[in-house]
Amino acid sequence: MKEYNFLAFDIGATSGRAVLGTLKDAKFEMKEIHRFPNPMVELHGRFYWDIYHLYTSLIESLTICARQRIRLHSIGIDTCQHAGSLHGGAHG
Repeated sequence: MKEYNFLAFDIGATSGRAVLGTLKDAKFEMKEIHRFPNPMVELHGRFYWDIYHLYTSLIESLTICARQRIRLHSIGIDTCQHAGSLHGGAHG
C-alpha cells in the first residue's frame, strides 16, 4: 500500500511543534519531529508573534523532512485562537 505523509504545525502562545502523521497499510502514526519557541515582540506597547522567527522554524521543520527524504502530501497549520487576548493584543 502507498504511504501518505502529513505535516501538521501546532503553534501556541509560547511554543510550536511540527508533527508528522503517516498513513500506511491502514495504520496511522504520529511523531513530533521539531519543537520550537514562539517568542513575542513588543511594538508600540502591544505584543505580537515574531513572524520571522516562526517562518524560520517552519522552514527548519520542512528541512528536517527533506533530509529524511520524507515526501509530504499535505501541510496544515493550527494556531492558538486567543493569543492576542492573552498578551494585550487586539482583544486585550
